[in-house]
Amino acid sequence: MLERTGVRLLLPRAVKLVREAGGLVRDTDHIRIPRELVSWALAAAPRSVTLYDRGGAPALVLDGTSTAYGPGSDCLHILDHRSGERREPVLAGVVSGVRLADALDGIDFVMSMFLPADVD
Repeated sequence: MLERTGVRLLLPRAVKLVREAGGLVRDTDHIRIPRELVSWALAAAPRSVTLYDRGGAPALVLDGTSTAYGPGSDCLHILDHRSGERREPVLAGVVSGVRLADALDGIDFVMSMFLPADVD
């Protein structure tokens, strides 16, 4: 798909890097990446990634052999559990969500969850 159809890449610096690595660029932001370049990137990528807790201790190894659960990230809207209304999230909701997720035994990691509308 990356070689034949390609994707839009909206970061000019990244487009430049793809071009310099041998990718094809059309219309300033439509890139196609040859299969050889994709194969090289996959071979060069680490086979596992370790995530650490706030104290610096290993907390989660991502190596394709296990499953980890956590909340999603970057939601632009939420369904308010109190009012039932769909609305933009605010920073206080991020704080509450992170506290809740951190306290739950079944959650292995916590991401940003929401993009609060009340901060830049």
